[in-house]
Amino acid sequence: MKELQWFDPGERLEDGQVYSAESRLAVNFPPDYIAIVVNHSGASNPDKCEFEYEDNGRVRVGNFGLLLSLGDGQSENIFEAIENLGDQLPEGVIPIVDTGMGDFVCFDYRKEGAPCIVYFSHEKNDEYAIIPLASSFAGFLGKLRKPDDL
Repeated sequence: MKELQWFDPGERLEDGQVYSAESRLAVNFPPDYIAIVVNHSGASNPDKCEFEYEDNGRVRVGNFGLLLSLGDGQSENIFEAIENLGDQLPEGVIPIVDTGMGDFVCFDYRKEGAPCIVYFSHEKNDEYAIIPLASSFAGFLGKLRKPDDL
C-alpha cells in the first residue's frame, strides 16, 4: 500500500475508537483504511494529494485535503460530515476524505461485500452526485499523485 507523507500527520486513535465508529455507523471498515486512519486520524495535505476521475466524459482533478477523523470529539470527523450533509448523502455512503471544496471521497456500502470508493459531489443530485473512483481504499491511494505529476 502506498505510504503518504503528511503536512499535518493527524492523531493516533485510542484503542476501541475504530470499533466504536464501526458500531455507530453499522459498517466494517476495510483493513487498508484502518491501517492508515488509526495512526493519522484527521491528517491533512498528503504529499500525493491529487487524483483524476471522470465525470460525464470529462477528466477532472480531485484533491485529498483531509482524512476525516473517527474521533467523535475531534474536529472534522466523519459523524460531523454526515450530519452536515444530511439528506444529500445517500444511505450507505460514508465520507472519509474532505476535498476542501465541499465534496468528499467516500466508502460506498450500498452493495454486498467490501465497499468501493466514490466521489460525492455536493453540487449534484441523486445518483449523479456519486462518481466511482476505485474498487478499494488501497486502489484509491494508488491513484494519488503529486500535483506536478498529473
